[in-house]
Amino acid sequence: MRETTASIIINNYNYGRFLGDAIDSALAQTYPLLVAARALAGAFGGVTGALILAIVGDVIPEDRRGAAMGLVMSAFSIANICGVPLGLMLASGFNWHVPFFALAGLSVVILAILIRVMPSLRSHLAHLSEEPPTARMLAILSGPAHQKAFLFMGMLTFTGFVVFPYLPKYFVANVGLTEKQLPWIYVFGGFCTMFRMNWIGRWADRCGKKRVFTLMSLTCAFPILLVTNLPAVPLVVSVAVSTLLMVCMSGRFVPAMALMTGSIEARHRGGFMSINSSVQQFAAGIAAWISGIILGQTATGQITHYPVTGFVSVTCALFCIYLSRFLGARPERTEIETMAKVGGPEPRPK
Repeated sequence: MRETTASIIINNYNYGRFLGDAIDSALAQTYPLLVAARALAGAFGGVTGALILAIVGDVIPEDRRGAAMGLVMSAFSIANICGVPLGLMLASGFNWHVPFFALAGLSVVILAILIRVMPSLRSHLAHLSEEPPTARMLAILSGPAHQKAFLFMGMLTFTGFVVFPYLPKYFVANVGLTEKQLPWIYVFGGFCTMFRMNWIGRWADRCGKKRVFTLMSLTCAFPILLVTNLPAVPLVVSVAVSTLLMVCMSGRFVPAMALMTGSIEARHRGGFMSINSSVQQFAAGIAAWISGIILGQTATGQITHYPVTGFVSVTCALFCIYLSRFLGARPERTEIETMAKVGGPEPRPK
């Protein structure tokens, strides 16, 4: 599974994968230049993230795709555990330019590893002559199966982002945590999620991706309602509840992404995943905006109506279960099998 390993390497350093933009960010002397450099890095980063999932869909057979997707997506947890605290430590110990220089250096190392590890995945290029890029994009956008998959992923993202953006503020204002205690929530949540992702992926391969997605979606309803109604509690309780929420919410994405990559034709998978990244970002922005409209604040600074966002999130999670019925695996040869068939030895004459 060399391709999956390479994808994890890319994913772990998601914000530093484009060397030039990392250096530009480090050398920026004004805030507008920094924002411009990060926007450019995000433009390249969004495409890279989509390619990671497309590669998994192309090279991993359907019966092992859940485990591979769990392995890849656990990289997000590793990044949360290692990347963010390390970046903050470098910025505090030196200055804010240093993390970007460090990312540029890591990008060089990652690029060298990718050149060494990644195979040439080119069999899908045979379809390029069949239709122009504009027609291909229109086919992706207009396909009923693709539209249902986009709606599914949009609702899946909306479910989490209607709650998560205001979680730190709620924990400080209503639950009673301090700003210095907040990192423990993300450290423990990311650590547990990292290990559970792989287990959920293997579970999905054994028991069925739709079944596992349904069970994880139903399971996440309890921690959603618990967190959004949490009163003032000790730090241990806060960490336990928030960790349960992160494990359940992120656990839905492993079978969901495996289902979605399997429901898209290989020749459309790269373009689909690129658009899907935009759909996720759009859904996350809409969810945060709606949460901002729902929530209020008392004179003492406490957050109000946060339980309402919990009920909205649970409703969306249940709706995702219904939408998952429209995602089905397509019988197709994987990229590895295609390369083996094309590049393998000729059969011996009898």
